[in-house]
Amino acid sequence: MKAEKILWILFTIITVLMVGRAIAVYRGFDFQKIDAIYLLLMVLMFFVYCMHSISILTAKKAIIFFTIASAIGFFFEYLGVTYGLAFGGLYVYDDSFLKIFGIPFVIPAFWAVFAYMSFTIVDSFFVWIGKKTPIINRKNISLLLPICIADGLIAMSMDLLMDPFQVKSGFWHWKNGGPYFNVPIGNFTGWVLVIAIITGIFRLYELKNPIRNTNVPKNLYLLILFSYAIFCMFYMIIAPKFEMRILSMIGVIPLIIVGINIYLYKRHQ
Repeated sequence: MKAEKILWILFTIITVLMVGRAIAVYRGFDFQKIDAIYLLLMVLMFFVYCMHSISILTAKKAIIFFTIASAIGFFFEYLGVTYGLAFGGLYVYDDSFLKIFGIPFVIPAFWAVFAYMSFTIVDSFFVWIGKKTPIINRKNISLLLPICIADGLIAMSMDLLMDPFQVKSGFWHWKNGGPYFNVPIGNFTGWVLVIAIITGIFRLYELKNPIRNTNVPKNLYLLILFSYAIFCMFYMIIAPKFEMRILSMIGVIPLIIVGINIYLYKRHQ
């Protein structure tokens, strides 16, 4: 079976599990409970992103990307939990996590996943209109900054939905709170900064190493786009249960991004 088919099968399983969990939470299931289904979801999602990155970037580049993302994510997390820098103030993770220097072991992997999602979604806009990947080359190096900021904004749109629930559920919290569901605004500018640094370093690396896998089916980019949509819809579904209905409205913004992306895909087929 081709890797592409395996990826779509796994994505379908993830979608069913995410929708099922969202419905369960809405009907009273404990959002904080880390059960076998939750762990299976995390493992499947990370595996799918690893496989996808290998299919798109090559194995070597995938390893480099995930290493850069995990290392930089860990570094900024350390600044955040130790000195209150980067994410709007000092914050603390729940003691139920297995941690190193105050940071749960899984957090660097999550940074890698969010960075790769954002990176791939921005890339897909250019793929649909026939631009070559990597996008950045010596002729258009001036595009590096705005593209990296776009990467960061995509990631921030997910965090706008995710953080309020994680804080309310006690997975982590800021010692001085914040105006956005007890989350400081600096957290979101921090997300843009960290993701932009991650993708910026990798895009610069691709200046000298531009080779990616050839003959990659374009619809493989849709898998990441759809996973972005499912992620956002999960939080939109459970928002009323937590009396955060405004988040269901905020979640429309990512769905507009998805809609524009699909429109470009259809138009340039």
